[in-house]
Amino acid sequence: MGWSQCTLNPVPTIEASDGINCPNSGGGLSISLFGGTPPYTFSPPPSSYLAGGTYAFWDVIMTGQIPVTDANGCHGVINTFTWQVVGPGISNITTQPSCNSQFTGSVTFQMSGVFNNYSNSVQLLNGANQTIAQLPVQNGTQTLPGLAAGNYNIRSAATYYGCSEEFYYPFTIAGNATNCNEVNLTLRAALQGALPTGTLM
Repeated sequence: MGWSQCTLNPVPTIEASDGINCPNSGGGLSISLFGGTPPYTFSPPPSSYLAGGTYAFWDVIMTGQIPVTDANGCHGVINTFTWQVVGPGISNITTQPSCNSQFTGSVTFQMSGVFNNYSNSVQLLNGANQTIAQLPVQNGTQTLPGLAAGNYNIRSAATYYGCSEEFYYPFTIAGNATNCNEVNLTLRAALQGALPTGTLM
């Protein structure tokens, strides 16, 4: 493709930012133009115009280049970039039951994929998705004791350059475990003869 040479106007200087790819919430990028003469023509066209000469490309998820041309035929190229934000992964979830209405259940799980350049958080949620504990964010095996019977979620979240993602890992603590905290005894009594005052033993 041939481009016109700029003789009167500078080639627009392109600044690309926030090129994000969020798997669950879509993504996009914004581009601010400095120099050149509006209106600008993009390929592909932007999704919307923001303030201050900034254009939003919410439907563009790509790594590559977006050509832009100003009203005088001066051109520039926007180098775009994407990334994916993934929170700490939770796997190998195993549970121990709770004794009736007591808080004696537990869950054990493996946490992996903790990236220090992300802002991470991991929480324990009850069945109503209310936070009941903040969990350590570290790779390795963790065990959470003192759980009552019921449904739970482990919520894993990460934020990177304004792109936030969260993932839920459900599990259930069973109740009424067999022989839970019970002691079984077998009793044997040895009886003698009748009492002196009657016929009862």
